[in-house]
Amino acid sequence: MNLRAFLATWRGTRLENTYQRWTIAGLVVSNIIIGLAAFGRGETVVVVPPELAGKVAISRSDSDRDYQQAWAFFLAQLLGNVTPGNADIVKKVIEPLLAPVIYRETVRVLTEQIESIKRDRVSLRFEPREIKFEPSTGKVFIEGFSVVSGAAGREERNPRTYEFVIRIRNYRPVIEHIDNYIGTARTATELDRLERAEESKQRAEQRRLEVTEGSNVHDKQEESKP
Repeated sequence: MNLRAFLATWRGTRLENTYQRWTIAGLVVSNIIIGLAAFGRGETVVVVPPELAGKVAISRSDSDRDYQQAWAFFLAQLLGNVTPGNADIVKKVIEPLLAPVIYRETVRVLTEQIESIKRDRVSLRFEPREIKFEPSTGKVFIEGFSVVSGAAGREERNPRTYEFVIRIRNYRPVIEHIDNYIGTARTATELDRLERAEESKQRAEQRRLEVTEGSNVHDKQEESKP
């Protein structure tokens, strides 16, 4: 059958119109689905943070790992390099980034530490060495060395880790977890190892106590014999 001749007939025209209606309806439905998906996902913004050489993507509620690591590095540098002169500025920068769930406690600790730094004329210096990211917990670890200098000029140097969980809320970074401690990163694997070691230590101590108590009972029994 000649398709061009068929479409020139009334029947062919009606059939062509029917196909066009279904095609247009399908396009409308697909556009609606794409629009709803785009609305639910939110806009993705591509930026180049000063700590990174390349681009990172940020959506309304998520970001690239590199962006979180860049913020963690910045925060570790900020918190790790404090003097009596800049302590109040550090607190002012940190406060707006804190999630409500940790805001009150973190501000309380910061306030106490700042008062101590000012009172004792102590200066902190942090030398970052490595950045680690833990996908299972979303934690970013900044490992390095912390140097504490007192008013007398004496310095104390220790390995130190800054630990953060940074989320994105309405395109803005929010700190949901913050901690720092002497030593290397307390990853989930390391925490599990420490927990097993502590449990093993407690079991060994319990066995020692049981042996000691058993020995004491035996000695008392021997002493009570005529």
